[in-house]
Amino acid sequence: MMFYQCQMGVNTMEDVADKMNIRELVEYERYCMDCGLWDAFRSCYFDDGYVTDCWTKGDINSYTATVSASVIPVKHKVFNTLVWKNGSKAVAECLAMYECRYAYDSDIIDLSAHVRFHYRLEKRAGRWKILSLIPIYEKDTMGSMYADGTFSPNRAELAAQRSAYANVMLLQKKYGRIPDDSLPGEDKPEIVDALYSKTSQWFSI
Repeated sequence: MMFYQCQMGVNTMEDVADKMNIRELVEYERYCMDCGLWDAFRSCYFDDGYVTDCWTKGDINSYTATVSASVIPVKHKVFNTLVWKNGSKAVAECLAMYECRYAYDSDIIDLSAHVRFHYRLEKRAGRWKILSLIPIYEKDTMGSMYADGTFSPNRAELAAQRSAYANVMLLQKKYGRIPDDSLPGEDKPEIVDALYSKTSQWFSI
């Protein structure tokens, strides 16, 4: 049984409280990243927490150090958060979009990406924290902030990237990074299925 097949809408009062705390935690984690509150961001994770991103991944300490030094500011919009709970384990997915504005040659570019942030969480010593996070990409786009801007995405370059996050990959390459082309995305449902199967095994339904 997959984690997302858990029956919803039959929560006990303890479930309601736990799910409220989990939702608050994961949405606050995104807020901390947006606002550069790195100590608070780090505190959302257990010491053995692990984060995978499009251009870097690692344990929570190394990830925080790397991302806090990034020159590309990112802002998140979380539209909804779903939570599945099984005892002291939980899975949360934030249906979200992130945006960034950055210099690209002689223009200023806005990038938007639609993602589902896939979290595993545990409750230890009475407190929920994040154990892992990985994005699932849906689609993205980018263009000049100016109506008469000079930037135009190169179709050949975009076609050579993963379609679920092609613009994100181009941005990372522009800044000298090596984007991970093996992440879950709607253009590669088999990768999403593998992630969900692995999460369900951990979730132990």
